[in-house]
Amino acid sequence: YDSARASLARAEATLSSIELRAARYKELLGDRAVTQQDYDDAEAGRQQAVAEIDYWKAMAEAAAINLKYTRVAAPISGRIGKSNVTDGAMVTAYQPTPLVVVQQLDPIYVDVTQSSAELLRFKRSLAAGVVSTDQNGENVSILLEDGSPYPREGKLQFRDVTVDPT
Repeated sequence: YDSARASLARAEATLSSIELRAARYKELLGDRAVTQQDYDDAEAGRQQAVAEIDYWKAMAEAAAINLKYTRVAAPISGRIGKSNVTDGAMVTAYQPTPLVVVQQLDPIYVDVTQSSAELLRFKRSLAAGVVSTDQNGENVSILLEDGSPYPREGKLQFRDVTVDPT
């Protein structure tokens, strides 16, 4: 963008000198102090300078539009992970590698896997009436790996038994 703006400024600076020359040649043409060819060359140079200004204005506008696309905003709020792409690397729309992964923090959805032994223990708890089967908004809590409870409760929305093929 800065390069296009600098080229535009250079073209605009050149135009004033070319316009002055073309104006002088026009006056001198009446006195036959310059040839028609010299005047035509000066006028063509002026038109080229005007066209170059228009070109660099368009290039600066295109660069400004492209510059707006260099900022990528996440569609969700949350915590950003490690970048998968280095600064300056070429990226394209719909590329298979994500730039980063944003982890949504509110709300958080948790998928919990269980071993078959835990599933059997859960079924026994259901049969004994220790655990309710009503899933309509029932509060649940998660125990972390060290056995301590996660500080916030959640709602059980779905329960399914599937086998991981791996």
